[in-house]
This record gives sequence, C-alpha cells and structure tokens, in this order.
Amino acid sequence: HIVTDENGSKWIYIHRLKTKVECRIKLLDIPLKIMEKYKGEGTDGRLFYVPVTSSLCRSLKIIGEICGLDCHLTYYMARHTYATEVCLSNGVPIETISRMMGHSNIRTTQIYAEITNQKIRKDFKILSEKTKDWYSLPEDNMPSRVYRCGQYSGWKKECGRQKDGTTS
Repeated sequence: HIVTDENGSKWIYIHRLKTKVECRIKLLDIPLKIMEKYKGEGTDGRLFYVPVTSSLCRSLKIIGEICGLDCHLTYYMARHTYATEVCLSNGVPIETISRMMGHSNIRTTQIYAEITNQKIRKDFKILSEKTKDWYSLPEDNMPSRVYRCGQYSGWKKECGRQKDGTTS
C-alpha cells in the first residue's frame, strides 16, 4: 500500500477496513526513518512486525509506566493525539484529517480532534495579521456610550439621508 508519487514522496494508499473509505497518508520524516530502521522484520507481506492487540496493549502499559504516566495508554489515544497535536495544531484542515483517518463522516473527526488553545491562538494571530488594515473607525465624534436607540444620527449623514428619512 506504499506508493511513491512523481515528486518522490511516499504515501500510504488504502481503503479502511471499518468504513471502506479511501485513505491517503503522506509519510513524513519520522515514519520513514522508523520504516527504514525495522525494514525486513515483517512477515506475510508486511513492512515490519505488527504485534497482536494484547501484546500491543501490554507494550503500551510498560511504556506508560516507564514514562511515569498516570493514564492508560491505548492505540486510539495515539490516533487522537496525532489528529489534535500533530495535524490540527499545525494547520492541517479537519477535512484532510477526516480523510486520512478514514472517517466516513466529518463529525467523527470533530469528536476526535478537539481544538487546542494553542491552535485557537495561532489561528487568531493569522486572522489578525490578514485583517490588520481592512477596517477603520470613522472620525465622527460619536460619544463612547450610546444608551438610547437613535441618539446617534451620524450614520444618517454618512448614508446621505436627512433626519426625516429622505435622501439629500
């Protein structure tokens, strides 16, 4: 399922077993290094050794203990972390993440990929920079607080209307 495109980039092209959704995942530097490190260890046409679920769970428990984590690590936590911390926090659109993860409905991805405060800050910084000179306030001497509706009539002048509603 590993394909090299015309630019020399390696991709995984698969249909997810559970949802039958086509999935295309670009292999980044670290996965490529892992593949190279464990090359030749796989059997049955696999790239490298894939442990059975019980063995994987046991390994994750050992890793959690070694790292001093107080939580129960799971395979699905890895998917969630990848979606949130690696992809979303670095600007990958949620639609792209949904396709990569093989979700048939984007709502599933929205549950997985919680928006982090870091992502919100980064997105608003970009928005702030893009819209910096788009808007301005008119120099109209409007009081800072307008309590009653209709107290400010400056907009009528700006629109070319008189107080009675007719145009000038």
